Amino acid sequence: MRRLVAVLTITLTVAACGGAGSTIDAATVDAATLDADVTVDAGPVGYDADPVTMGAQLPAAVPVVAITVGGVAIQRDVVIPGTITIYEAPDPTLTTLGAPSLSMPVGVQGRGNFTWSLPKQGYAFELQDGLGGDVARSVLGLPAGSDFALYACYTDKSCLRNALVFALGQRLGRWSPRTRFVELILDGQYRGLYMIWERIRRAPSRVDLPAPAASAALGDVTGGYIFRHEGGPEGDGSDFTTTSNTYYRYHYPDVARISAEQGQYLRDGVQAMESRLASNPAGYATTIDEASWIDRAIVEEVTNNWDGYVHSVYLTKAADVAGGKISMGPLWDFDLAFGNGNVTGYNCRTDTWAYQIRRGAPDDVPRYWLALWADDGFRHAWKCRYQALRAGPLATTTFEAQIAAWATWTTAARARDQARWPTIGTAVFPNCATLPSYDAELTYLRDWIRARLTWLDGQAAAMPGTCP
Repeated sequence: MRRLVAVLTITLTVAACGGAGSTIDAATVDAATLDADVTVDAGPVGYDADPVTMGAQLPAAVPVVAITVGGVAIQRDVVIPGTITIYEAPDPTLTTLGAPSLSMPVGVQGRGNFTWSLPKQGYAFELQDGLGGDVARSVLGLPAGSDFALYACYTDKSCLRNALVFALGQRLGRWSPRTRFVELILDGQYRGLYMIWERIRRAPSRVDLPAPAASAALGDVTGGYIFRHEGGPEGDGSDFTTTSNTYYRYHYPDVARISAEQGQYLRDGVQAMESRLASNPAGYATTIDEASWIDRAIVEEVTNNWDGYVHSVYLTKAADVAGGKISMGPLWDFDLAFGNGNVTGYNCRTDTWAYQIRRGAPDDVPRYWLALWADDGFRHAWKCRYQALRAGPLATTTFEAQIAAWATWTTAARARDQARWPTIGTAVFPNCATLPSYDAELTYLRDWIRARLTWLDGQAAAMPGTCP
């Protein structure tokens, strides 16, 4: 959940570099760069790196997703029945869509908080059996699943920020949602360029955790759990807080299914984690999964995401037999990253630590993150991991090759999207910059990433200690 309030507006204008349908020189796309480092490490059980999510092995055409709901108004978080049909080989003008690769019943709902208020709205869909039951199927080559999000990329005019972060998650060797770019047709009306994301669910091919027993009398109640940190309450009963007044939300089991004993166990575990980190940050490795927290801190600092450390931060709790530690979970919601979140002006900059931002309660960075960042051991581990990743997943050439590949591949789809939603050259809150062309948007994105990595390089080099 995010609550966005305009505090400061900064507008940056650069010279025009082309129109909405312009492309980047395809010669800059390095296929070897995109295909490299598919698995940086083995990753958790069930992890399966996906080349398409990383910008490699893109199909010949951007697929088309057609959803029909019979003219019923789609509401946020209210599921309505419909039909989904997916076409994987449309012609360049969408005059002929070809034979469908999937057609079946679906439940559709609106999704997002701030983003739901925007003209181009996001949705979620669940593949169903016609009777309201969920059905797992492979969608566009993704592992079989039933729950997916349709991200609208309205505030992010490049439509690449979430794609870059989810690709980075794949390259870090950890499960993050696999993605597919698509064009959406809703009840026969063209809705624009979207991204399909796998939703965060407990499953062998997604977040692979055991199901906790409902009570200790029935089995192991210690894990696994999925929960998330948010800056404030959402008011639907899913929230719980700790003594530091930090807000969390039940995700798996969700509030409708979690037993009283499960809920109490998870709350107690999170409270214990917070208390231990506050009293002894140097002993963090006994409480949290160190590697996952360091990777998350790297992602937050590289992206300087406005939501960083505070909103849509998913965590998991392992069962005691698996160590019982709390890990940073899957990445989610980075449309305001990479210099795109001008709520305070702070996140537009490339020369500030993201963990040091002060938003005011309840949106401040949790105290345990501040304690970790003040610990010499954590900072040294962050330094060494960051510097190692700069040779591959965090290489400037990796980001630039992905940007070039996606931008070239989506040229026709972007032109149609801009005809439907002409955002280029228009100020959209909370953008840091208003730029006159799509190429200018990409130039800004590439330049911001280069500057950010250069600044972090200097910060890491100045940290004490040497790395292997």
